[in-house]
Amino acid sequence: MMNLNKLKNLESAQELYELLLVFLRKGHVNIQKNALECLIKFEKEEISKYAENIRKFIKPETYKDQILEFKLDPESSPLTESQRKIIVPIIISTLYPKLFEKKGVKNKKAYQDTNRSK
Repeated sequence: MMNLNKLKNLESAQELYELLLVFLRKGHVNIQKNALECLIKFEKEEISKYAENIRKFIKPETYKDQILEFKLDPESSPLTESQRKIIVPIIISTLYPKLFEKKGVKNKKAYQDTNRSK
């Protein structure tokens, strides 16, 4: 079995990183959790530093509170500009499927159609 430590050293690390972001956009909590854990293995300081915050965005029972608590605007955010470039796409990817949850059959079908085409 492949050792998942130091994924950033792989030859196709960038492609794997982008694929993991796609998995974060899936509506299944377990897939999102595992994708995040793999992203942490890239040993990017920005991800490791905010991993617990990102986990809260994934959990169905804590994501609403985390949206209110974790500031993303430049004036009050703890994120620097370089951290923002890495963390914000991850947060958006984790929240994307939640836009389509519990909204009715019409929106759920639209999400499934959109999600299948990616």
